[in-house]
Amino acid sequence: MKRSLDQHPISKRPNVVVNEYAGAIVSDNAIDETASSEGFFEKYVVARKPVKITAKDASALCPINIARFRVDKILETLPAARKRVLQVEKKHALGFGLGKKRESMTFEEIVERLAQGDESLYLTTQYEEHDYDELNELDGESNEEGEAGDVGKEEADEAREDEEEDEEEEETTENEGDDDASKKMLESNPNGDDDPSDASSPDPSIDLENLHDDFDDVADEESFVIPEHQLTQDEVDYRVSLLLQAPLTELYKDKSFPLVPENFGPLIPQQINLWMGACSNKRKDAPDLFLPSIESLGRYVPLGNSSGLHHDHADNLYVLVQGRKRFTLFSPQDAEALRTVGELQKIYPNGLIDYKTNQRARFWRPMRADGAMIGEWARWMIEKEDFKQYSKEQLEKMIENDVPFAEKSNLESNLDPPSFSTVPPLLAHLSEISDERHRESLQNYANKHFPGFLNLHKLEVWLEPGDMLYLPTGWFHEVTSFAEDSASAGAHVALNWWFVPPTGGRDRPYPDEYWKEDYEKTLASIEYKRAESA
Repeated sequence: MKRSLDQHPISKRPNVVVNEYAGAIVSDNAIDETASSEGFFEKYVVARKPVKITAKDASALCPINIARFRVDKILETLPAARKRVLQVEKKHALGFGLGKKRESMTFEEIVERLAQGDESLYLTTQYEEHDYDELNELDGESNEEGEAGDVGKEEADEAREDEEEDEEEEETTENEGDDDASKKMLESNPNGDDDPSDASSPDPSIDLENLHDDFDDVADEESFVIPEHQLTQDEVDYRVSLLLQAPLTELYKDKSFPLVPENFGPLIPQQINLWMGACSNKRKDAPDLFLPSIESLGRYVPLGNSSGLHHDHADNLYVLVQGRKRFTLFSPQDAEALRTVGELQKIYPNGLIDYKTNQRARFWRPMRADGAMIGEWARWMIEKEDFKQYSKEQLEKMIENDVPFAEKSNLESNLDPPSFSTVPPLLAHLSEISDERHRESLQNYANKHFPGFLNLHKLEVWLEPGDMLYLPTGWFHEVTSFAEDSASAGAHVALNWWFVPPTGGRDRPYPDEYWKEDYEKTLASIEYKRAESA
């Protein structure tokens, strides 16, 4: 029998968490606002401090002309995407996301329905059909607003593996006692500097005695359209579409479209996404607030549509194009009190949150502070034949031990991704409950099931079209979307840039060349595509 989540061990479990977060915290209810680029990187990116970049005086800082991406203009801006079939989320449990319900339709149809105020649809990050189930549990970031896809480099590598038509997978046996090297690396360097233990790549087909670039098995030099990076046409196309997520992919042709907006120069972008939905400004029917539960409350908020409370594994620049948004923010320092679905393992100094791989996070792949996965980092080091810090045998063991829990169990799971809080969004907005009896009922429920939550400091940030929000990795946020003030119902549109989370300052934002080398391949792919289309 399925138990209520309120009685589930997820809300009762003891856990020793290593919280090394060293960034900004919430000291009052006011978020910093700026319209200046002067000192931005040091004040906010290095300090791990959210900031609102205001539209009033900051038009020069906005990376796009937002008018081009409003519902009435976006098909003109992205003509090649009109007939492209995309996945849209369907409303589920009074909210969106997680791939619980989705369907396919053309971008043109999506835009038309949202323009008419259809609240049942939500356009989010696009992935291949077979990726959805795993990505939903891996991180949640594939389908939820304000959530990053941490799979950029790893998916590009896996795309190459998919071309190996004749390779047979070799069965590997689980060895639970051989993970000492990985654990020691996590303990020895919390910032991730030269720390391979935070990357990962569960691939039972890897031949650890002869590990090399997968392309060596499937392609010779004549197959590479970019020989210096050993990239085939398929991988070039894939890399471009992974960075510029559909329906934005054709923007690679537009040299004026910034892959890295001003203020973020040293950072490496992972993805650029489009978010589109619609909502009414009318108050919704409430569930039974005298008998609240996680299931009954779902993602209910009295006004607007909620994303649910969650955090990401990438830095985020969020640009609002249309509609209104309310972000409710909590610091990574408070991660334990926010009762995540996943079992917390470690919060790094820069805010990145790592989880234990178990039944609560079946597809989780341990990370280091910059989001690199242990096994993938180890493979990269072996390919470079860099054994100065760790021997080849140690690196091979990291790969061998990096096996998702899902491969060890047939357990089915209907849980949200590990990065989601189990706290219903409504509990962050009790001031919107006008009935004192309902409010008291919800307060009692919160104090019983989520002790300490109501006492946490939080930031509430309202965005209007043209406003931007910088949100460092690990900051929990619940996003409520609204129609614009003048409309009873209407569309809301946003673009966002995901960046690899930095572990250092402007001169050395990352501990090694892992992400830089990968991004160079993506830049080369874009240049190739531009030349191809000229």
